[in-house]
Amino acid sequence: MIAHFAFIRGGFGDSVRMFETSSVLFSLMCVEIVMAVILTAFWLSGTKADGIREMAFATLCWITAGLVVGLAAKTRNFGLAYPGFILFVGGVLLAARAMRALQKLPPRYGFEVLVIAFCLVTNGYFLLIENKLSHVFVANSLVNGIVAAVTAWHLLREKAAALRTGCRILGYMFAVFAVVSCLRLVFRPLIDPGPGAAIQVVLADQLFLFFMMSLAMGWSLGLLWTSYNNVQFQLRAANAELDRFAGTVAHDLKTPLNAIIGYIEACDHLPSTADPGQKLRFLSAAHEAALRMNDFIDELLSHARDAELGAGAEVVETRACWDEALKVLQPEFAAIGAEITVGELPPVAANRLQITRIFQNLLENALKYRSEDRQLCVSISSATQGDWVTFRVTDNGVGLKADDHELIFQRFRRSDEARGRVGYGVGLAECRRIVEMFGGSITVDSVYGQGATFIIRLPVVSDDLRERAAVSEARLNLPE
Repeated sequence: MIAHFAFIRGGFGDSVRMFETSSVLFSLMCVEIVMAVILTAFWLSGTKADGIREMAFATLCWITAGLVVGLAAKTRNFGLAYPGFILFVGGVLLAARAMRALQKLPPRYGFEVLVIAFCLVTNGYFLLIENKLSHVFVANSLVNGIVAAVTAWHLLREKAAALRTGCRILGYMFAVFAVVSCLRLVFRPLIDPGPGAAIQVVLADQLFLFFMMSLAMGWSLGLLWTSYNNVQFQLRAANAELDRFAGTVAHDLKTPLNAIIGYIEACDHLPSTADPGQKLRFLSAAHEAALRMNDFIDELLSHARDAELGAGAEVVETRACWDEALKVLQPEFAAIGAEITVGELPPVAANRLQITRIFQNLLENALKYRSEDRQLCVSISSATQGDWVTFRVTDNGVGLKADDHELIFQRFRRSDEARGRVGYGVGLAECRRIVEMFGGSITVDSVYGQGATFIIRLPVVSDDLRERAAVSEARLNLPE
């Protein structure tokens, strides 16, 4: 890496010479080479870390720039120094692009082309025509300051929890680089030795080079650390999702499983004088419950595969979902003489299995928290307004205290009235997760002792989604 140029005026022209590179800068150059090798190895090994490739290219640019400028100084050739200084700026642009890749932001090609064009013109004029290195330093400091400031602004605004800490550290480093570049832009012309001076590169230029090389290594290490932290965060999130999935599946399977157990126990306790057809009806009902459990598992696996492939919302006939959820619990509602009222239920943009799970959870809660001194009444109605459908599921059970209206939607949290009843505090938390997955919401309006109304808000079916559903159905109906 070049330490500085010297400029001597002769009788017939100008000549250039360079004094020896300091040992500190040479050591940093060696470390930079090692860093480039590490980044390139990560990139070529297929490591899934956004920005590694761009940062590897940036480091290679800086190394190449140092070698080119050093060779230019040794051969006293301003023309050879020209591509070297352009490569320095190109490295900064690539480092900025690496940060955008880390944040999953698209490259700004227009901005990059504008910066390179500006440097090509200004560096070419000051190097090839005026032979003024100090003016090149000022022009490039302006560019570096702008690029670093914009990059720092985006990094410091990062919202993703997995990236926030690392991006803030990187953002502060880019902000420091922007400030130092601006200071160099302002003060470097004040210490210009002038056209008659022998030395064009002063101590401040050597210190800036030392600072830039050190900061470049910090950017590389910061990128690697942030990428590693991002992977760790995603792993923890995946483990938490696996735990949640296991808990909710166990919760949702208990209803059909309890139905199977109940029917089989009813068969065992039938007296010998009972109608033989009654036993067959119990066994048939148990068989239907087992089939529903099997269908639920199949649909759950299908939904998991769709989620992995990024499948979006579908047209969901909510009346069919309500009927399916009610069918599982129909014997229990019939046993207590419950009254079920169903209004008009329009389709929504969601997932059929998940909406069925929501209705099943709400029906289970209506059974579980019914009042013992009156007939259980459950109703569902809907209203469409703009882009949203609002469902209201109402029961006349024991109701909820005002302090519990938000508590019941928290995982493993239950109201005081629920503590003495069977349950785990999973169902309503899962209902909220599902509706929020489709951009909706779920709340409760309740008067303690009089019942509760759960208000579910889901998006209407858009024309585009309806057309895609029609095309998909037409393809399924094509003769083979």
